[in-house]
Amino acid sequence: MLCPFPGMDPYLARRAIWSDFHDSLITYIRELIQPGLRPRYAALTQDRLVVVELEEFREPVLHIIEPAAGNRIVTSIEVLSPDNKEPGNGQKSYLQKREEMRAAGVNLVEIDLLTGDRSVLLEGSLLEERLVTPWLVLVRRQSPPQFEAYQSPLEQRLPRVAIPLDWGEPDVVLDLQAAFTRCWSAGPYPALLGYDGPAPGNWTDAERNWCRERIAASTQQ
Repeated sequence: MLCPFPGMDPYLARRAIWSDFHDSLITYIRELIQPGLRPRYAALTQDRLVVVELEEFREPVLHIIEPAAGNRIVTSIEVLSPDNKEPGNGQKSYLQKREEMRAAGVNLVEIDLLTGDRSVLLEGSLLEERLVTPWLVLVRRQSPPQFEAYQSPLEQRLPRVAIPLDWGEPDVVLDLQAAFTRCWSAGPYPALLGYDGPAPGNWTDAERNWCRERIAASTQQ
């Protein structure tokens, strides 16, 4: 079964499935951007320790490093999880690490494929009123300081994102939809999702109807 949706599948936001999808997507993002980083840079998956309600777990993050400079981190790519977005220790840990990266001059790429509150991303910015699509990628370049937003509606493919490196170096392009498709094709998601009931999140009636139509059409193929 192919994914019923042209972009992100909103049903993947279910807690029981998200962790597997999150970790797998990071792996395929690394695979896609790695060739464009050579020979100066490399993409490396590293784990960040998170403590939520006295439970410890590790969450992967993707770093673009420069091996010849002692594995200096150039760019950090985060796929946000529910614990990053919801108030609590997980969010505090995420914000603390983000500030450490900023202070070190690291470029930040934050990929939000979850609906709901975006205050952790936008930090009270007036841009929140204009960033209304369910899926969002924010790029924060450090030199010179620059902010870029890639919006992705429910009905469209996920964007191609320009991933910054050092000043003067060309960006490497991440086709986020291609990474999602590879992740979906290799994963167990059709069997696990079932597509029973509405997708998680606050959707309009028109969006819910569109989702039902896409699922019905996919089961007839």
